[in-house]
Amino acid sequence: MKYLRAGYLAAICISSLLFLSPLSSFAQEKEISIKVAEKVPLLENPHTSGDDGCPFCHVKVKVKVDGRETELLKLTESRDKLCDKCHTLGEEHEVDPFPYSLPGLKKQMKKRGILTGTEKITCLSCHDEHAASGRLFQLVTSADNFYIESKRIDPHWRRGYCFACHNKDAEKYPSSFKRKGDIEKVCGNCHDAISGDMLIHATGMAPSREIKSRMPKSFKLSPDGKIGCLTCHELKYQCLEKEYERKGADPRFFRGGPYQSRTDLCYKCHKKQSYGRLNPHDQINDEGELMEDVCLYCHAELPDPRIDKGISNVKFVVNDLKELCQRCHRDRPHPGGRFINFDHLVTPSPKIRFFMRHSEKMNNVALPLEPDTGKIFCATCHNPHERGVLRGRYDKGADGPQRLRLGSGFEICSACHADKTGM
Repeated sequence: MKYLRAGYLAAICISSLLFLSPLSSFAQEKEISIKVAEKVPLLENPHTSGDDGCPFCHVKVKVKVDGRETELLKLTESRDKLCDKCHTLGEEHEVDPFPYSLPGLKKQMKKRGILTGTEKITCLSCHDEHAASGRLFQLVTSADNFYIESKRIDPHWRRGYCFACHNKDAEKYPSSFKRKGDIEKVCGNCHDAISGDMLIHATGMAPSREIKSRMPKSFKLSPDGKIGCLTCHELKYQCLEKEYERKGADPRFFRGGPYQSRTDLCYKCHKKQSYGRLNPHDQINDEGELMEDVCLYCHAELPDPRIDKGISNVKFVVNDLKELCQRCHRDRPHPGGRFINFDHLVTPSPKIRFFMRHSEKMNNVALPLEPDTGKIFCATCHNPHERGVLRGRYDKGADGPQRLRLGSGFEICSACHADKTGM
């Protein structure tokens, strides 16, 4: 039914382009008459319906030239507006963001022969509206390399996007990978930029005998016996529609998945006890002794916790103290996340500073500011230390809920915004 709307465009436009020449130029010199189709058939896809699909985008224009009547087809609107009637401005388009706003797109498309001269980027730059190519999504052949080289396409779990990685019909030729069949290069086209971070494994090395002894049989090595993308990922899960039900539980199509945590996959080959993540907030051992090496995760030199020096008298490994927290905690609008997202990492006004100092005295708590800038930072509200490391007011909030120095709820807010809480 969504295509039905486009059919009635036949009654509304005279000002668009003819296939052969602009209608406006004919109107100035020639006598014209318009014949509009009165009834548009219901079709599933006007692109593949032959002559029956023409009224969805065209009207017939009879033009008299030197007394002879000639019939032409005219678009009822500009090409892109016609496409948008059914496709809603590239909804679910494979390129993200939508290509019209992609920097340098036009230059790249000209380089690959998709555009010529001063031609504008339109839907038809990559798609054949008459389906003459007979290809999926009516893609023109010249668009293939652009898509794979653009690094903007995500083919995973998406029916029909095989052309991003394959040269031929993937169902008939599952090994027909681009990049001369080098699967590491195919994956690396998009994933190289993040392969050194985000827990993504490096590739190209031969596993040790110890690692191989623990590696599950379903984990595959490359033909030369090295770690590759297919060692941990089973591509067919996200390629075949019959496997799509796996997506919710195993979105990264890990072999042997789903896993409760991504690191559970790592421990199929690696010893878990050898790869425990450091928790810099765990600062006292089971014997009650301070673990001094943990302190040096944030501090440039070991502070003496027995002496009340204040934050201005201790040294840190970086000047921008929020960076210490963002090593592990992702930066996001804060505090409150979903409902309150004001930027609090600023220099407080004199009024706010007055309330903060008043709150410190009234609640016997420390609300430190960044020494070099006087800005609020993460530890202004959150106590990063383990309970018992510091003393008195500096110890408040340690190991508490969210490590808040004045408890959860709006108690911590009232430390700075006392005039809004009736304090």
